[in-house]
Amino acid sequence: MKKAIKINLGGVIFHIDEDAYERLSSYLKSVELYFSKKDGGNEIVDDIEARMAELFQAKVSEKKKEAITLEDVEEVTSIMGDPSEFVEEAEEIAGESEGGAKKARRTTRTSKRLYRDPDNSVLGGVCGGLGAYFGIDPVILRILFVILFILGRGVWGIVYIVLWIAIPKAISIAQKLEMRGEKVTISNIEKGVKQEYEDVKANWKNIEKSEGYKRTRSSVEEIFQVIGRIFLVVARIVLILVGVALVFAGFVVLMSFLGVFFFQSTIFSIGWFSGSFFPLSQFLSAFVEPVNLTVFLVALFFAVIIPLVSIIYGGIKLVFNLKAKDGGLGVVALVIWVASISVMLSLGFIESRKYAFGGVYQENVVLT
Repeated sequence: MKKAIKINLGGVIFHIDEDAYERLSSYLKSVELYFSKKDGGNEIVDDIEARMAELFQAKVSEKKKEAITLEDVEEVTSIMGDPSEFVEEAEEIAGESEGGAKKARRTTRTSKRLYRDPDNSVLGGVCGGLGAYFGIDPVILRILFVILFILGRGVWGIVYIVLWIAIPKAISIAQKLEMRGEKVTISNIEKGVKQEYEDVKANWKNIEKSEGYKRTRSSVEEIFQVIGRIFLVVARIVLILVGVALVFAGFVVLMSFLGVFFFQSTIFSIGWFSGSFFPLSQFLSAFVEPVNLTVFLVALFFAVIIPLVSIIYGGIKLVFNLKAKDGGLGVVALVIWVASISVMLSLGFIESRKYAFGGVYQENVVLT
């Protein structure tokens, strides 16, 4: 009886014997150590793990078993290549867990797999993949497809679309090696990643030096500058409209309040349809003692006027884009407004206590 361990390799879940797990863990540590200081090292390790996961899946399905054995690990690592052959440090790590176990050296046949080639692609990479699989120049296949498309009245276009859907795209380095019929070993994966890295660097340098890149970059910068100017103009128009609305609303409310405060107003009426009106001070005198009425009216005046004037002033600043240094004035206005609110609340609390009352109601009922 052996202990089995559950692992995640290349995004695939496997059950593996304990001794096989130790060998596989040692192997992957050696791989990570070897590629840790190389360009694209993480990508290489990911491709190696993905390829090993494919091989283990084939082993499990072929032998119809649940767990990966030490023999399976030895066979897969022999296919991939032992990193201990590349660096002495990796050999020491691998040797600690192996305990002198013999390494299986088996010859494996190289097989091709059909993929779409993204690196040699015009429309989906179908012809590029077919060319790599059959060893034919993709240009010849493209010309052949065009001729068949014309002669077949579009039927071959449907065939091409079906192939595009059915054939998977070669994404990883391991898949690209299989597409070309090369062995998927550590050394070949490393070469593939390095080649892609160098190609990207070279292409980017050529693009940066090209006149087309410079013209495109200049055009893009000009487009963004124009978009920025348009945005600023639209934002300015919106701010002006907001400012006009604030000035208008603030002015209307301010005039209404002044009419209520200093003159007889239609707002405070005995009856909405009676036509009998009276001033604000007379209205408040019904609730506030004469001694406190003047103080309450002054506090009410500043509590309402300061926000309204601030709204009108802010609207004017938005309309005319004023940059006045009025921070000190704003602080003073805020202090006065807070003091006014505090006075109104205090007087309101004092006056409300005068209207509080209590009583006891008693009723005697004669029972017969």
